[in-house]
Amino acid sequence: GVAPVVLRGHVEKTRALAWHHEVPYILFSGSWDSCIRVWDIRGTGKCLRVVLDHHADVYGLASHPERPFFFVSSSRDTTLRFWCVDQITADLYFHALLSEEFSTDQITDSAAAVLVPGAPPRLCGQVSKRIGEELAQTESRLEKFKTLAAFLFYPEGAAELTNIIASLYSKVPLLTADRITHSTNVIQVMLAEAQRLEKARGTSFAGIGRMSKDEALRKAAHIYARLGYIRQYCDLMVEVGEWEKAVMAAPAVSVQYWQELAGRYGVVLAEKDDAHCTPVLVASGKHGEAADRLVGSGDLDNAMIIAQVAQEKGYRRIATALSARPPPNPS
Repeated sequence: GVAPVVLRGHVEKTRALAWHHEVPYILFSGSWDSCIRVWDIRGTGKCLRVVLDHHADVYGLASHPERPFFFVSSSRDTTLRFWCVDQITADLYFHALLSEEFSTDQITDSAAAVLVPGAPPRLCGQVSKRIGEELAQTESRLEKFKTLAAFLFYPEGAAELTNIIASLYSKVPLLTADRITHSTNVIQVMLAEAQRLEKARGTSFAGIGRMSKDEALRKAAHIYARLGYIRQYCDLMVEVGEWEKAVMAAPAVSVQYWQELAGRYGVVLAEKDDAHCTPVLVASGKHGEAADRLVGSGDLDNAMIIAQVAQEKGYRRIATALSARPPPNPS
């Protein structure tokens, strides 16, 4: 007969046991000592890993056959812990992904052959057998990889990884808000995200997640700025009331655009009776409007000064600067 294997390590009663669905020599155990241990039962048996995430008795261990490398544990500490065993089965991962014939190289019907100490890692389960049959009928290497990734990898991020590979194969940018984006698609993805956020301009906007309208527009503006779309940045910053930042960046669009934006900002300041409206209006070429505003507010002395400077053509240098063309770039 087969000699029994005694696994030693837990210091309290063992409450939970679970076999790996695809690797028949891997056993998981949970104990009242709050530990989870991962065992290789071949030969005399050895502990491969000790998990100390729980803080009280471990009651249960389970995994689903469709996700055999992803486990969940329950404990008297009132928590469920989700974890993967990819490091324990790293050889299987590499062999599966690099093999041209997954169905014949990585799968066996003989559990006895896998249980021999030192035997090469192979899968031995109903799901892997089914997947092997599917892969044998699939010609596309990308589709094969997607099927294997869904089976082998931690579910979070696997779809994003395969989407990136599909985008590279098809040469079509993947415009999704995934957390993983290939570098060649970053600009298109971020531009699409900014345009999505910019929809907050709509009058019926009710918020994006927890963002208010202004927060969404501000976030879109900063994305545009990083992409070099300074006109869009300025327009959105004006819309959320951050005129100073818009005026500061406006010269990167053009002097004429800065002049128009600064003039509008000066009018906004004047309507608030802000004394800073005068230098802004003068700088943007609207000295006449600055004088009118001063007259309207009863500041006749300063209005007269502006009128006199204009009479003596003292603001001509400002007009010259605003109409000047930048020097050509050196070749």
